[in-house]
Amino acid sequence: MKKLLFLLSLLPLSLVCQEFQSWNTLNMKIKPIKSFTVVLEQEARYGETQVYHHTDAGLVYKLNDKLSLGGFYREIFEIKGDDRVREIRPHIDIFYKSLPSLKFRIRTEHQIKEISDDVTRLRVRPTYTYPSKKMVTPYSQTELFFTNKGFVRNRFNVGVNIRLNKISVKPGYMLQSSVKGGDVNNIHIFWVYVGLKI
Repeated sequence: MKKLLFLLSLLPLSLVCQEFQSWNTLNMKIKPIKSFTVVLEQEARYGETQVYHHTDAGLVYKLNDKLSLGGFYREIFEIKGDDRVREIRPHIDIFYKSLPSLKFRIRTEHQIKEISDDVTRLRVRPTYTYPSKKMVTPYSQTELFFTNKGFVRNRFNVGVNIRLNKISVKPGYMLQSSVKGGDVNNIHIFWVYVGLKI
């Protein structure tokens, strides 16, 4: 009983005062020729209403079985206060598989913003997938965000990967924690990611 109370004490003291969102991602991978993959993605995020949408397109080159390199272009529309603002975000991704169950994505992105100064960010995301050949596989990942101001955000995500031939469905829970002015803002997210391979 004492252990249960201790674990509960690690949860946020008041979820009522925190923000909840749902994120929906559709990712499509097309392999026209050996070693190259075209990646197309749409994502929508909802609070009480839709608060964010992005379109992402890129090309990934597979260097070897462990290392791939991709260049991408992303266009974003997001609600900021009463305004709907546009952002252009080109990014370069490095994909590295250190173990069959552990892979890393390292992203450098440049945020070209409509109403504020441009920002360059570094994002590091390790993902651990439980080694299994079953249709449903649990996974966990965390993503660290850095700017010239240092560490600014973390996304911790747990979920399951449901594989159906060339379709992958990943429902999960994400906690996004952003640091600004010494304060931490948490968003609790129910995220559904659907991946298609063609």
